[in-house]
Amino acid sequence: MKAPEWTVTTSVDLSHELADASEAAFRLDYTVYSRIFHDVANSPIIADDGYGLLNARLSYALPGKRVILSVFRHQADQHLVCGIGQRVGRIRAGGGKLRPAGGMGVSADFRF
Repeated sequence: MKAPEWTVTTSVDLSHELADASEAAFRLDYTVYSRIFHDVANSPIIADDGYGLLNARLSYALPGKRVILSVFRHQADQHLVCGIGQRVGRIRAGGGKLRPAGGMGVSADFRF
């Protein structure tokens, strides 16, 4: 299930073409999630509090825009549970660990 009651997203996307026909771009977005329910009945006893998620991406497209290099970062405004449970027959053993919700990385896109 894992469905929030509502979600709100806002974003800014800026790009600038450079003299050599390459392009630099920056994107920033923020999403707010309401309480997250984990069952069909939306039981409040097993619901998680809402949270916000901030994403940022800086990209550079080589001339011709066939290769795009990016660095990105995302960060939630609270710790989130990861690695929930394991199913054994009909019984689900709960558990997981609290970790900071966020990360960063790099990517390369190649267009043929």
